[in-house]
Order: sequence, then C-alpha cells, then structure tokens
Amino acid sequence: MALLDVSPRDEHAASFVIRFDGLDAERHELDLGDLAESLRGMSRIIAVAGNLAATDRFVQHKDSMSVRVLARPPEAHCFEIVAWLKWAIVENTYTSATVSGLTVALIGYIFKRASGNREEMKHLKDSLDKAITELGSRDAGTVARLLDTVDRMAEALIPAVRQAVAPIGQSAMTLTVSGENPGTSVRLDVADRESIMAEAESEITPQRDFIVEIVGLSMEDGTCKLILSDDAEDRIRGVVTDPQVMRPNNPYALAMAAKRRIRVRAKAAIREGRIEKLFISDVVEPGPAQSR
Repeated sequence: MALLDVSPRDEHAASFVIRFDGLDAERHELDLGDLAESLRGMSRIIAVAGNLAATDRFVQHKDSMSVRVLARPPEAHCFEIVAWLKWAIVENTYTSATVSGLTVALIGYIFKRASGNREEMKHLKDSLDKAITELGSRDAGTVARLLDTVDRMAEALIPAVRQAVAPIGQSAMTLTVSGENPGTSVRLDVADRESIMAEAESEITPQRDFIVEIVGLSMEDGTCKLILSDDAEDRIRGVVTDPQVMRPNNPYALAMAAKRRIRVRAKAAIREGRIEKLFISDVVEPGPAQSR
C-alpha cells in the first residue's frame, strides 16, 4: 500500500480508520488473505462513496475518479489501518470533515443495503437526505436525483462489500469504519456478514433508460454485447427485443458501426449488485456523439 504524504489539516484529504476487533485481531494479527480481500473491497467502497461525497458524481471506473485512496501502516490497536481519501480541487469542494462525514454515512448505507437491513436503511436514508440537503442550496429534485444515485451506487458495490467483510468470523469478530467527526462510524459483526454473504438471486429491475455502447450485435436474434457508460472495461450481455433490430441500417447497427453511444430503454437482470444482462425494448435517442 502507498503512503500518503499529507497532514490532517489538508482541506482536500479526509481520514478513515478501518479497525478489526476480536479473535486474531486481539493479538494484533489478521489472516493475510482475508486482510487483502477486505482492503480491496474497502478501497473500492471508500473511493466510490468518497468521490460521490466530494464531487456529487457516481463514478465506478478508477481512472475517471477525482479521488485516490491511500493508507498508512497498521496500528496495534487490535488491528487498525488509517485510510486517506485525497481529492483534486473541484467545483463542489467541501471541507475534509464534511466529506469524511458524508462518506461514512454513505458507507453505512452501502453495508446495510447489502445486508438487507431495511429498518436501518430507512434510518440512514433519512440521515443522508438531511446531510445532502445541508451541503448546499439544492432543490428537492436535485436531492431526489442524488438519493437515487446513492441507491444505484449501493447496488453496484455489493461485490466489494462481500470482499470487505471477509475477515469477520474468520480472523476478527467485528469491522468498524470511522470518520473524522466524533460519532461517525459503521460497525459490522458476524450476523451482518452472514446476511451480506447470503446467496442472492437474480432480480429484474423496472424499465428505465441506459446509455450504452454496442460492441457486438446479431441482427438475427438481437443478442448483443454492451458497455455501460460508467464502466468502459465491463462488457455485459444484452438482448434487443425491438423488432427493428432485424432491419438493415437499424439504429443499433449504425451506432455499433460508428462506435457511438446511444440511449436505450431496457430492463436489467441484476445479481449481487451487478448488471448481468439488459433487455432492450427501444432506442430513446442517440447518446453523446463522440466515439471511444
């Protein structure tokens, strides 16, 4: 892990404590494999949630983020690692304490959504509503859009959550993530881990719009391969049920040939927070004109 040369007074850096207690952690030890898996998951969770907190943008691809997550050496308080979230100066720049507090709130919601704890999810959602509103002058529509983004982010991070809780019940009894502000922390135990690791079934979402790039298409049966606009590295499967896909020069084939993104209406099959497949029913409008 890289060391971050930054002081707590840096207004563009927020600190977080990742702490494990119980079992091996009581002796200041952790299983190395579980620790590596947990830190990989925590790194992604802090980066995605922190980027949203600092910039109001949900970004999954690391190279497109305005933040970096770094770490300092472990401390012997049971087993404790200090992570630093550092971000570039952006238009919506908040203080480190503000970003830290909102990020911890987002992390709490991400974990509770993965565990299926609806009661705590509702409580945390209300807290997030208040925290986002207090960040600046935002109308109700903007707040609602950001909260919808939080839900999509939490779904996308379920695989990272499963990585993060790897040591619980194996090498430690609890995992706690704390921010800079007193009282801002998230604590997970064995029961939380069992809920998070429970096998999830695939679910079909309601129909909504997606911006996609088509990288493979069969005009015979409508099967295709897609890239979602927020993750250029991840290909997913798709099926175009729109009858015009079988016609020459249809909008799907033309967009693929031009390597141009288009906006489509589709239902998504989701498993463990990841979109497995899109069922596309229509083209809404061409997306951004630029090609990849």
